[in-house]
Amino acid sequence: MLLLQVLKFLRTTVPKIPLSTFFLPSFAIPPEQRVAAVMNGGIAADNRGGGQQHQQQQQAAAVAAAAAALPPISDAVSVTRTFCGALFLPSIAAFLGSALYSGVPSRLRRTLLGGATFIAVKGVLKIYHKQHTYIRQCQRVIVDYNEFPSAASASSTSNNVGQQ
Repeated sequence: MLLLQVLKFLRTTVPKIPLSTFFLPSFAIPPEQRVAAVMNGGIAADNRGGGQQHQQQQQAAAVAAAAAALPPISDAVSVTRTFCGALFLPSIAAFLGSALYSGVPSRLRRTLLGGATFIAVKGVLKIYHKQHTYIRQCQRVIVDYNEFPSAASASSTSNNVGQQ
């Protein structure tokens, strides 16, 4: 749940920061601007005629279409995966603490620093993975099914049937 709140916060603030869209490409265009672009495209196409009510209906339809085009944010949590990760965390924390923070005299502090480093890196990688999954889902296109892929394969099949 916290990850979803972080993603929503990032989607609203990151596009306002210069050069951030280079490092975080999914935040290049905020969803509000995508909705506005779809709305303006629908309005510009139908400015030939019609009243104010018709334009409002078109705006509502464009907003609904843009909202439907954005994939939902979902975060499935597996109990066994969480449990195994919790059991594995102390080992990783101790390893990272001794590898990265060997200058810290206290063993407990090294382990805590290693654990914090692991959790921070894991969170950053999870957000990066989620945003690229989001980009892939936004770029999906449904194509028509072609039962007969090409005429050449169909004619060669009919020639083989005639020879038998």
